Amino acid sequence: MADVSEFVSQWQGPQMGLGLDGDADRFGIVDKDGTWLTPNQILALALYHLKKKRGWTGAVVRTVPTSHQVDAVAAMLGVKVHENTRRLQIHRGIDGEASQSSSAGKNQAALSVKGHVPEKDGILACLLMAELVATERKSLGQILSDLAKQIGEFHTERINIPIQPASKDAIMAKLGAGLQSIGKFKVEKFVTTDGFKFLLPNNEWVAFRASGTEPLFRCYIEAKSVANLKKLRVACRDLLQPG
Repeated sequence: MADVSEFVSQWQGPQMGLGLDGDADRFGIVDKDGTWLTPNQILALALYHLKKKRGWTGAVVRTVPTSHQVDAVAAMLGVKVHENTRRLQIHRGIDGEASQSSSAGKNQAALSVKGHVPEKDGILACLLMAELVATERKSLGQILSDLAKQIGEFHTERINIPIQPASKDAIMAKLGAGLQSIGKFKVEKFVTTDGFKFLLPNNEWVAFRASGTEPLFRCYIEAKSVANLKKLRVACRDLLQPG
């Protein structure tokens, strides 16, 4: 998407740039100024559009490491959120009578919508963003900025933290026992649905998942400010160091 971003920003005419992976189940979206929008932001915008502009009903299902920006938009619009694990459980949530969910998303650029194909669809995600811009007559960045005035800012990041293979079991035990704090941030709740997720004050959180193929942990961070994002990044790296 770097080439798309450069093209959009140079020509200054397109309203956005849209991209897909090889089998079109994942999306990449660039705003009119060339800014790449994270999958988390697109999922929040998709929920906003489906509920407010299309009048859809039902809940939304998201994976554990997906941004709580989705939750904030859902709360603003009166939509129930189900936190689930991976694709199989996500689609059970969409199709299950108990949840009556209308859409689901993963932070890895994946969106599914009830009544459509029972699979991730990057084409649909791109078309929904085009429709949103057309109906709002604003750029995606402007819509996100307007939403932030109502629900606050959300800053997300995923980092890979390398470890020594021999230390993996000790780190798993450490995280699995729960933590009182992440750096200077107090842990308010510990979630083990998928990896290890630590909820912090002010709707900030971090989550860790061990890679099954490489000697590293994937760390997901969400903060309400850039400053806190940087602090949590350092704290998470320090946490996984030996000693």
